[in-house]
Amino acid sequence: MQRSSVLFLASLLTLGAFAQSRTDLVAEAATDRDAVRPTEIPRSDAGVVGVEALPVRLHVYPDPACDQVVINAGGAPLLDVRLFDLDAREVIMRRGLGILAEILQVGDLPSGTYVVRVKTATGVGTSRLVVQ
Repeated sequence: MQRSSVLFLASLLTLGAFAQSRTDLVAEAATDRDAVRPTEIPRSDAGVVGVEALPVRLHVYPDPACDQVVINAGGAPLLDVRLFDLDAREVIMRRGLGILAEILQVGDLPSGTYVVRVKTATGVGTSRLVVQ
């Protein structure tokens, strides 16, 4: 074999080894990239990034209610109080309260089942309410 042919074959082997190692590196990088997934930062209803909202112990009475209902969160100040019908329509909303208990007038609402949602500084609580 002539010297130029040997050099040519040696360069192909070197290039082939380089190409193979590059292919292995690319495949390894793709595997590493696929293994590392971006994580979603949890966002709580309490508005604090990275901290999950804790369930709030909610007290709604009387249940069933006729004219009014008292809502409290076991001593935690209420920030938001919302009442939803079963079609997920918001029928009552009170925001920015900062009080320990809220009285909702429900006498004008149609009879049925509602969902009370309360937000405090420590979390969110929900409860069922029947209006007669």
